[in-house]
Amino acid sequence: MEPVTDAPEKRIRPPRARRWGLVAAASLLAIGLTACGATNAPGTASGGATKGGDTISQIESLPAGQQRAKAVELAKKEGSLSLYTELQDQTSQAVANAFQQKYGITVNLYRASAETVEQRITQEAGANRLGGDVVVLGYGGMSDLAAKKDLLQPFAGASAKKLKEPSDFSGWTAATGYLYLPVWNSKLIPNSDGPKSWEDLADPRFNGKMVIEESDSDWYGALTTYWKSQGKSQSDIDKLWKDIVDGSVIGSGHSAIMQLLGAGQSGITGMNYDYIAEAQIDKGAPISYRDADGKVGAHAFIYPVGVAPFTKAQHPAAAWLFTDWLLTDGQKLMGDQHLLSAKQVVGTDKINGIQASIVPAEVISQRSKWEDEFDQLIRGVPKAPSTGN
Repeated sequence: MEPVTDAPEKRIRPPRARRWGLVAAASLLAIGLTACGATNAPGTASGGATKGGDTISQIESLPAGQQRAKAVELAKKEGSLSLYTELQDQTSQAVANAFQQKYGITVNLYRASAETVEQRITQEAGANRLGGDVVVLGYGGMSDLAAKKDLLQPFAGASAKKLKEPSDFSGWTAATGYLYLPVWNSKLIPNSDGPKSWEDLADPRFNGKMVIEESDSDWYGALTTYWKSQGKSQSDIDKLWKDIVDGSVIGSGHSAIMQLLGAGQSGITGMNYDYIAEAQIDKGAPISYRDADGKVGAHAFIYPVGVAPFTKAQHPAAAWLFTDWLLTDGQKLMGDQHLLSAKQVVGTDKINGIQASIVPAEVISQRSKWEDEFDQLIRGVPKAPSTGN
């Protein structure tokens, strides 16, 4: 779940979204299950001159109880769906297979880093040759796409109306997400000695044991903003960060860092993602982010992952149906992958006793500022051995 290697002249790091389950190169996969109905070739529109937005409006104009049935009818005539996503391989394949098996609609899956997906969409839209029907992307990427005029089709189906979306999610719907948390090796650091707050990371007892991921400017921005909201002065915050990085090393790739953590080659990672931790725990690794009483002391940050059909989707009914499915039946699959439900992301449901809030909108909108400050903070900090994408 790591980023594409950055070009040497400049690192471009959209916050966290870019790093969600990614590989170093894009992959275009046609999931080879039998589909019902004809499959349209890429680049050809289904339904003649009918625009994607018109088809979706037709579906959403129906009473709530009739929308899905109409979408299924139209989607089966379209025959296929092109999904662009940054979901990790295992999750994206599971999503594609589950949707295809339920509706018999061939899923053409394109997955890459959030940065690569966003660039592809922008280039295709600029050439008026958009190949995707629906996109699943993290907070930063979805916000960027939503800012482009007439690119995303806001989903107004009955399933979305059950969610109370933050206002800055305009143009897309939160479908899942994950948490930022400090994570440690419970053999090297007993759970009773694990950090009970973000401030604890500054404790000298973690010197020489901590790894910080090199592109975590979004974590830096979220935590700095949170500390300010708690009344800390800028000088206090600066000292905390200085004490955190002193005695730490810099690693590359959250999955790589987590694997080394599980192998005992480091003691703690300042921040990592709960779903990566849970995947390692499933494999028997001595990974933890809870104290001896099973509690999470640090205030966690939620990073949303959104979904939206494209306004000019070639298979708009299938795009609408997929979005509706992901927000309903697909939610169990998200849980099976250790990801948050849509209701957990927007705060309707609790997250297993964890206190959490969404990464502040200003961290997303001012990403260059936080990247520059974070780069300055970790400049000169030694690199960890044996980490990489």
